[in-house]
Amino acid sequence: MNDILQTDAGNVSAETRARQAVTRPQLDAGRLEPIAHREAPPDKRFWVNCGPILKDLADLRDALASEISDAQFAHHVSRAHNDFARWIEDVLGDSQSAAALRRARTRNGALKALNAALSGRPPASSRRRLRA
Repeated sequence: MNDILQTDAGNVSAETRARQAVTRPQLDAGRLEPIAHREAPPDKRFWVNCGPILKDLADLRDALASEISDAQFAHHVSRAHNDFARWIEDVLGDSQSAAALRRARTRNGALKALNAALSGRPPASSRRRLRA
């Protein structure tokens, strides 16, 4: 059998289709799983510096609330970079939550952004803009 499959977007290898299937979790009806509940594949989990391994937003929220020290948080989040936000955007495909997390400069702000994402509400800063 041919390893290249013809699609509307052009030729796609069987390997690429398999990789896409792994990185796009699906519900039974064929719809994409809600972004807040997407789980990173085992090889793309987030390894907190000297800490837990995270698979989704809920793991990150729970770890920020109880497991990650201030030093670990500072290792991953600074003015120059936010490793958590980059992982959320690049691996989980959630650019809205990633943007909210980038705006959060503190652990408390990050927890608020993650709680909003997991509850389906827009982050507080977005709600303020919507009211204006």
